[in-house]
Amino acid sequence: MADQEIVYLKANDHKSVYANHVLIRAGIVDFLMEFGVNLNRGTPEEPLVIEQNVSVYLSPQEAKLLAEYLQGRVQEYERAFGAIPNSSLTPAVVAEPSALPSGGGPLLQ
Repeated sequence: MADQEIVYLKANDHKSVYANHVLIRAGIVDFLMEFGVNLNRGTPEEPLVIEQNVSVYLSPQEAKLLAEYLQGRVQEYERAFGAIPNSSLTPAVVAEPSALPSGGGPLLQ
């Protein structure tokens, strides 16, 4: 079977954004990734403020493909430029209901 040609078109309202924070919610039928910018680094005395700019819903299949692709690109990057240090923000799992239409699962931050 021949490879199918793929044509990519940018929507009229397409935009590019920078993100240094992503909030991920996983449900039965989809994943939600909310990308944003950390406006301050926060201290124990002040809250961490994240401006959320874009929400992206993915099917579980697309989420798995994205995870596999990113893992490969990160490994290539680290081979070329050295290890990427872990974020100073420790990932957390919050047991809150998700905003996903499926009812969601844990909140991963």
